[in-house]
Amino acid sequence: MNQKVTDDDPKFRCIAHPQYVYCALYFEENSRMPSRLLCTKCQSIAFNNNSILKRVVPLQDFLNNPAISMREICSIKEQELPNFEILQQIEQELSKLEEKIKAQLAKLKENIKYFKELTLKLNEKICDKLQLDEVVKQINTVSNQDSHQGTIQFKLLEEKLEFISKNLKDKYIESNQDVLSNFSKNLSSFQNNLKIIQDDVYQLNKDSIFEIQSNNLNNLPLNIKEELKEFPLIHKQISEGRTINYQLIYKYSIDGLYYWQKCNNQSNLLTMMTSKNGQKFGGFSPCQIVQNKNNFVQDQSMKSFIFQYNKRELYNLKVQQHAIYSHQNNGPTYGQNCDIYIAGDFKQGHTLGLGVTYDTSKYEIKDKDTHIFGDRQPNLVECKVYKVIFE
Repeated sequence: MNQKVTDDDPKFRCIAHPQYVYCALYFEENSRMPSRLLCTKCQSIAFNNNSILKRVVPLQDFLNNPAISMREICSIKEQELPNFEILQQIEQELSKLEEKIKAQLAKLKENIKYFKELTLKLNEKICDKLQLDEVVKQINTVSNQDSHQGTIQFKLLEEKLEFISKNLKDKYIESNQDVLSNFSKNLSSFQNNLKIIQDDVYQLNKDSIFEIQSNNLNNLPLNIKEELKEFPLIHKQISEGRTINYQLIYKYSIDGLYYWQKCNNQSNLLTMMTSKNGQKFGGFSPCQIVQNKNNFVQDQSMKSFIFQYNKRELYNLKVQQHAIYSHQNNGPTYGQNCDIYIAGDFKQGHTLGLGVTYDTSKYEIKDKDTHIFGDRQPNLVECKVYKVIFE
């Protein structure tokens, strides 16, 4: 057969990555027809997953000998199919991270520019100081002379000294303390920007595509699968690689304000809430909630977390003593001073304590009063509580 793929042919350009050409085919279970074309970029996203690579056949090999290629891929099991939605999601996250790193690098460049300018100023000060020292030395030498010529030289040096002193005063009116303070602030900003980049790269590695793929949502009931599909990190964090299921025990739009009647004395609860303006948020805790406890419940396992779904932000517990707050007049409430507080009417609440009990340091939060709800009050239109069942 010996057909050849050419880079110049536009029909071989990848739709998702136009700068790359198609170079491989992907086959589904027992299929004799390819279901997807892959470019080098598509393959690089999945290069560590052997089960995916087993179904990938180089395009040139298939054109040369399709019969052998199909026999090789027809023995692969159905569960080894890749989740291309997750691949696409990770690619989007990579793009976001790239933009974020570019912004941080721009800030780092500003810091470096400031350090260079400061170094030049310090060098100028050193030169002026040396010049001043030389004049003082000459004055001391001339002052020991008794001649008329020495008196003239002394007067000239004295005028020169006065000129240098005035120049120093005009150029460096700011104190050394101010210079050091500015240097310290910029150095701190420089270090913080570096840490943000390091944390983002670490988080991306930690939540890499095949780690998420290993905890995918394919085997979950459709209702919770739809809830979590845009933020699979929630499921991953709860399951920790174990097989789990979710049982819906309360739904505000159906059960009304009978939250405690449905949830009292329950533990391992995932709560997902939606505000009137479309913001989604909630939390998970293994702790048992008790209606009449009227106190904090500690989480020694430190597995509780809260989240802002729309922003894809997850905040882990950092103070075990105040994981949740059980009170008969409250709805779901997390943290001391309330990282998230929902009143019993499901309309009022606040997030005044956001960041006190749950760690928000990885994210930029401009206004903690509106960051979670999108407003200062939750005004819930929906609240679903799932009991997590560990099998």
